[in-house]
Amino acid sequence: GFIDEVLSMVDTPLGRQEVFGEVLDDISGLLFSERSFQWWVKARSNDDRFELGPMTVRFDECEWFAIMDVAASDRTANDWTVVSVFAFAPSGHLILVDVVRAKLGEDQHARLAMSLIGRWPLVRSVGVEKSMYSTTVMRDLGRELPKGVALLPLDPNGESKVTRALPAAKLGQEGRLWFPADHPLTKPTKSQDRRSIVDEMLEFPLGKHDDFVDTLG
Repeated sequence: GFIDEVLSMVDTPLGRQEVFGEVLDDISGLLFSERSFQWWVKARSNDDRFELGPMTVRFDECEWFAIMDVAASDRTANDWTVVSVFAFAPSGHLILVDVVRAKLGEDQHARLAMSLIGRWPLVRSVGVEKSMYSTTVMRDLGRELPKGVALLPLDPNGESKVTRALPAAKLGQEGRLWFPADHPLTKPTKSQDRRSIVDEMLEFPLGKHDDFVDTLG
């Protein structure tokens, strides 16, 4: 309920501002902070394991899924279309495995998704938020996804982007949110037009883009 959502924000910068009335000097990011990011690498002894700090997790122990956030337009000034692949470990750690983003026409969205999903055969479901802009990609993915991969329409039920991002923010505060250390989209950048997903998270919900964060929620 609402009270649980409020309590889950307590340890976040947004919670310090909204729950305790704390005035923050740095308003660039309110929900995620530098401590939200843990970095994984492939275990050196085995390419089919995640190295999560001192912990090693086998790929096949995890629940794999992809989430797609479809942009409303392919205009360069508008949002990105983002596809993220995640693995959820039995220990409760959420691992971002891979991510792609592009500004494309709607007839190319499924191709973008398939280009990423094809790299990771352990993906067992693909979630796409229900909207007037996702009809085409849902149809196309329904035709192209391999047998055994479920296509799931995701209904936000009127919840705000911040509310949907709270579970991921909580994982980040607990040190259970992992990102690929060597991925180009996790490298901070000074470009305002091509912000990394790290920049986007640190600036959320006040930043220009929130497309990757939408796939977290």
